[in-house]
Amino acid sequence: KVDIRVYDISGRQVYGKAGIKGAGYHSERIEVRGAGVYFVRVNAGGKSYRYKLVIF
Repeated sequence: KVDIRVYDISGRQVYGKAGIKGAGYHSERIEVRGAGVYFVRVNAGGKSYRYKLVIF
């Protein structure tokens, strides 16, 4: 199971998707509300990954 969440700089969730995906490479198109700093959290396979995303 994969869980993707995107938060804006104030901590509000601006995107979220959960689903089951098989092993391998996957891509996801995420639309946000414009320029700014966002935080992406991905939970997959019992592990948690966090990324900082800056959009100009």
